[in-house]
Amino acid sequence: MEKPGERAVRGHGGAPAPGADPADDVGQPGLVCAEYTPELQLELLGIEPSMLEPPILDLGCGAAASLVRHLQQRELRGVIGLDPRAPVACGFVRASWFELSFPSSTWRTLIAHQSFALHFLHAHLRSESVAARFAHKYLELLRSLQVGGRFFYAPGLPFVEEHLDPGAFRVTRRPVPVASIPPAALDLAALYGPDGIYAASVERLR
Repeated sequence: MEKPGERAVRGHGGAPAPGADPADDVGQPGLVCAEYTPELQLELLGIEPSMLEPPILDLGCGAAASLVRHLQQRELRGVIGLDPRAPVACGFVRASWFELSFPSSTWRTLIAHQSFALHFLHAHLRSESVAARFAHKYLELLRSLQVGGRFFYAPGLPFVEEHLDPGAFRVTRRPVPVASIPPAALDLAALYGPDGIYAASVERLR
């Protein structure tokens, strides 16, 4: 039985095309994000329990899907994990974010800890064409939020957040410890200074 929100995220079928390489979709071959404990992910993103409003989608949940399983064990309904390496089980979609469409006004909570945003950052610094794909998908994800819904992610993306309509989206930034910064994000500090490294949440206002 599908969980709330699972049908919406399946888009074009919820599985990679035969023979497809997930790295081709994100444009970052070999860039695999490390697994973190669910408690650490929530702490770094600044997510309090009261902020976790379903339906919830974890973008890039990883093979272990520790955060999704943690939230499911707390009996939160409508928690979905999306990743090319996601478990083959109820509540998970094995696909990349580029393979799927994200309908408007679907999600209350989107989470992407060192997954979507980290790949976007990597593309921004290295490939204009891939970065453009990420920018379009980023805006699609924001539109997929319900009014009042929030997208939590790290690292922050100052080069795109600064162009958001402040009447439509509210950006909140949270500093993160230097020890938790992935090497791929250190280039951002060189461009924007120490304040360029942070976790962000974007709330849809209308």
